[in-house]
Amino acid sequence: MAERRIMILEDEAIIAWDIEAELQARGFHVVGLAGFIGEALALLDGGGITVALLDINLGQDNSYGVAQTCRDRGIAVIFLSGDGGDDRPEDLQDCEVVSKPVSYEKLVEALNRLPG
Repeated sequence: MAERRIMILEDEAIIAWDIEAELQARGFHVVGLAGFIGEALALLDGGGITVALLDINLGQDNSYGVAQTCRDRGIAVIFLSGDGGDDRPEDLQDCEVVSKPVSYEKLVEALNRLPG
């Protein structure tokens, strides 16, 4: 299996750091953390990302546009959501959703189910 190079978009810094630490402890490579959409897009422009973990609700905004950018670039998307993520646009319904608070076992399972 190819190495997963993960970007995390999460507007709560402590949650982002926790996810990063837990994934790194499990052998995953976290490329970068983003707290808002502009940071996420800049990380994507840097290249090398294979998976995006995207918090759906980002204050007054959501991550659906970032998800579509990821999909357009062939980057796998897993959503993180405290409310189930049932309001995802039709073209993003096939993206897996991991509930928050994050169960790291479920997140690792979701990462391992991704192709490649």
